[in-house]
Amino acid sequence: MLHRWVQKCFFCSIVTDVGGFTNSVFYAKNEYKLLCLYFMIFLNESNIFCYLICELAMIEEFSVKGATILSKYKYVEEQFGAESYNVFLKKLREKKIPMVFTAGWYPFLIFNSILQQISKEFFQGDVTKLEQVGAYSARSSFGSLYRKFLNNNGFLSFLARAPQLHKMFYSHGQMHIDTAEDGKSCRITIQDQPVITDEDTYVTAGFYKQSAMLHGIEKLQYNLKVKNGLVIHALSWV
Repeated sequence: MLHRWVQKCFFCSIVTDVGGFTNSVFYAKNEYKLLCLYFMIFLNESNIFCYLICELAMIEEFSVKGATILSKYKYVEEQFGAESYNVFLKKLREKKIPMVFTAGWYPFLIFNSILQQISKEFFQGDVTKLEQVGAYSARSSFGSLYRKFLNNNGFLSFLARAPQLHKMFYSHGQMHIDTAEDGKSCRITIQDQPVITDEDTYVTAGFYKQSAMLHGIEKLQYNLKVKNGLVIHALSWV
């Protein structure tokens, strides 16, 4: 079992070196933090870098569907052209990012590293602009996979299915939807997700803001809160 932990630590050290994660916020469950401390003591190592690697290694296996990653590739190709797209792919290969297939599952750390590369390459490191990536995903999804929702009962009808759809693309995490009685506001809460990053959070924000607008909602107000392992997207409209 210890051998497997060492392998996981080695993998996470590679991903950490590749992705950086300097702009990310991590939430690890307390029991995993205790295991990390034990592992550090066993290795007689006390530096903070070792602690970070061990903490990452002990987080439950958290993956995203390949289709989610490929939609980000498509965004880069369509928005910035073939030449920039090829340069982008070359840099990912240099970082040893694996080939991605639609139906496959890939570590969240790999997914987030790709988002970081998009932010660095095209937005000068401004992670808030990754909302544009989420907005693109919404437009693409409602033009194909989610098209039926636009002809149904509106945005709130779509949100009622959102928790199930979330599970289709993220291996961990629970989504809860709370809507106001007047039907003019909602709160999307994501919890129990082993890792929370700025990059993924802003992509998600862009997706739901654009989804609301595609359903004809105007004068949208949006507020984001990340606290105690919860990500809360609050939307309201006239």
